[in-house]
Amino acid sequence: MKKSNILCLMIIIILVLALAIMTFLYFNMKEVVKGLHSQIESNQDLISHLNEEIDELNNLEKKQFKISYKQRKDLGINKIIDKDTSDKYDFNVCTFGGDVEIIVEDDMVYPFDKALNEEVITADDILNQAEKDSEDGKCKKESYSDGGSIEYNYSTYTIVKFNNLDGNKDLYIAMPSTQGENILTKINDNNKEEAKNS
Repeated sequence: MKKSNILCLMIIIILVLALAIMTFLYFNMKEVVKGLHSQIESNQDLISHLNEEIDELNNLEKKQFKISYKQRKDLGINKIIDKDTSDKYDFNVCTFGGDVEIIVEDDMVYPFDKALNEEVITADDILNQAEKDSEDGKCKKESYSDGGSIEYNYSTYTIVKFNNLDGNKDLYIAMPSTQGENILTKINDNNKEEAKNS
């Protein structure tokens, strides 16, 4: 055999071996990639499960609180958070006709203003709990077609969250069975009185 034929034969053998190695690597890599993909999916399921567990732990860590409403003789409105002087909310947080205390974990009692200002609870906490309570039948929820105002009527107090077309987004905690209309009437009366006195 000639040297050139031997060289050609060696090149062909090398090419066949290279092709066999590449084919072997291709199929093995394909299996490796499938395995990696399966592992990634498994890890994503694990991460999802861990996130759910973390959410459950966070919910357990949230402080349970109660609202204590003590009616006063007057029907005055007290601004607890003034949207014009506070950067906490874009609405006022008020009480109507009474004083409010927040009871956390059955033994820590905070005046309403202190509980909000020190972020023991937030206005969102109050509204989220009221929504959950309405779903659980602990209070009665009423919605208005004024843009989205909502009342949560408990046996000892009422929460009114305005969201009307006039731009009123204020939150009130008031005596039982108070309707948003009662609060708006009182606000209008106060505004008329202030206008008369100025």
